[in-house]
Amino acid sequence: MSTYRCSQCGCRIEVAEGTKIGTCPACQAVFVLPNQFAQKENLYLLAADARHSGNYDMAMNYYGRILKVDGAEPEANWGYLLSKYGVEISENALDYGGVLFHRVEHSSFLKDPAYEKMMTYVPKAARHYYEGTARDIDLQHRKLMAVSRAMTAPDICIDCTAAPGSEDLLSVQIGKALEDAGYRIFHPAMLANVDRKDLNIYEMAAAEKAEAMLVVMTPKTDREDARFQAVWRRFLAYRRQDAGRKLLSVFRGMRPEDLPLELQPLQSVACEGSDFQNRIVAEINRMFGRQNRSSDLVRKNLELLREGQEALDERAYEKAAQCFRKAAANDGEEYRAHWGLVCALTENLKTPALSDELDQSYRRALQFADKAAGEKYTQ
Repeated sequence: MSTYRCSQCGCRIEVAEGTKIGTCPACQAVFVLPNQFAQKENLYLLAADARHSGNYDMAMNYYGRILKVDGAEPEANWGYLLSKYGVEISENALDYGGVLFHRVEHSSFLKDPAYEKMMTYVPKAARHYYEGTARDIDLQHRKLMAVSRAMTAPDICIDCTAAPGSEDLLSVQIGKALEDAGYRIFHPAMLANVDRKDLNIYEMAAAEKAEAMLVVMTPKTDREDARFQAVWRRFLAYRRQDAGRKLLSVFRGMRPEDLPLELQPLQSVACEGSDFQNRIVAEINRMFGRQNRSSDLVRKNLELLREGQEALDERAYEKAAQCFRKAAANDGEEYRAHWGLVCALTENLKTPALSDELDQSYRRALQFADKAAGEKYTQ
């Protein structure tokens, strides 16, 4: 007997030697047992454990190692696909159309080479299950892509539990204070008119685009809420790739050590006292290098930086340069303005250019940038 872990619900299943196709007793998902499974059992269990604990990047690595040995494994290709697109299909996802995304992948699920390759090797008896599940995933994934393309990037994404509670009111108060300070905010409360099964789609799109995330928690926070976990865990993964992204945990009625283990080493603020909104705004400004600036200056420059970035995206380089020049003139230590001007003068780093303005802007961007941003600019 060998132990197989269901790629859908994570249930551990004892399978007899010689089994080719099975059905999970917990969720009724069909699975194709890999060839010579006993020799790969440990890798499959490691991959499944990584995926079901939210570490999709590690899961992709394990499935990839299996596929290097045998690229015709349907279950390894399927696990790789689910990890690549961050797909959770479980009881946690039933409220969200049966599919919950933990990452944003900008390619078609049904046209992915791994899916096309997998279907070549899936036994006829199991094809119906995989094709039907893939269509459900693709339907939600196409919605995710449409939302991501249409969404204006927020400066800060606020993550709180899906269930209304004390942290919901707290997060709204924090969001209002940050909006008053000039930041563009994404808050789950903005999704009041969105179909429940699509909420995860909007939240993941916002997490992908935001420069910073606030995770709001109180003793009543439902830490096991799948949507809540999906957002902050994915932002942590983005942060590992780009240390310039900021994450701040804010909490009330609990201790810092009560936060999820992954969040404990990071910056946090206790929402106690009547001035907690001001302290959070001050901490966000500090994280972005805008401490000791007036609120009017911060608001004005945030708007200029947004206008400049939008102009860059539209390849309106002269307009972008004007916005970044104004922002840099308002605050000589605003490194994003200096770097934005570098991008505008070089047409998004694609056109070589030589000028004193370009040289000075590049030097100032490196001078005032934090370590993570400075390394990114140097690369």
